[in-house]
Amino acid sequence: MHISSRFRPTQTIPRVSVGDTSMDYTDQVRSLGVVFDRNMTMDRHIEHTCRNALSSIRYIGRIRKYRDRTSALKLIHAFVTSKIDYCNSNLYGLPPACKLARLQRVLNTAARLVTRTRKYDHITPVMIELHWLPVCERIHYKLLLMVFKCLHSQGPSYLRSLIHLRSSSTRSLRSNTSPTLLAPRFRTQTYGSRTFSSSQPVPQPCGTRFQTTLNCAIM
Repeated sequence: MHISSRFRPTQTIPRVSVGDTSMDYTDQVRSLGVVFDRNMTMDRHIEHTCRNALSSIRYIGRIRKYRDRTSALKLIHAFVTSKIDYCNSNLYGLPPACKLARLQRVLNTAARLVTRTRKYDHITPVMIELHWLPVCERIHYKLLLMVFKCLHSQGPSYLRSLIHLRSSSTRSLRSNTSPTLLAPRFRTQTYGSRTFSSSQPVPQPCGTRFQTTLNCAIM
């Protein structure tokens, strides 16, 4: 697969030869269950995730009346939210109105199934009752968790090498007492802003900068 921008025409590569093996060109590949397309729009992955999650919701809905709320919540976590949260950091930077809205509708359907809420009832009180974050915030939380682990030498080395702290100023400034992440420059808005090194300084609440343990950071 040849990854390129959807705004720039590229020449199609019909076939690639590696030694005596000839491989055909493809528009999408799957790695560890994540579907990547040639323009990194993640449309195929979102479609695949929604289809599998909705299928699980239909099966759970058939036995919902025989299960209490605790059992239904466990089933939803096992077969629905686990699919939505799997590798969701790859979806950072996608337009929430058109891309992530499909995943949010699936999450709303799962919340209605657990609480047995009617279709046209307002979903925000239901999400608050279940303590569920919206899809966009779930992605930010995943990035925050990864950055926190990298800052405390708990993350993988290939991610820790992408995080850089801003150097302290010689003047007495309040920012010198807290670690501030350095945001590197990027050339393309479509791909550059979605990389881990560019996205990790953005969603960093001030309260998490002074935490040293993961339990305090989550609370």
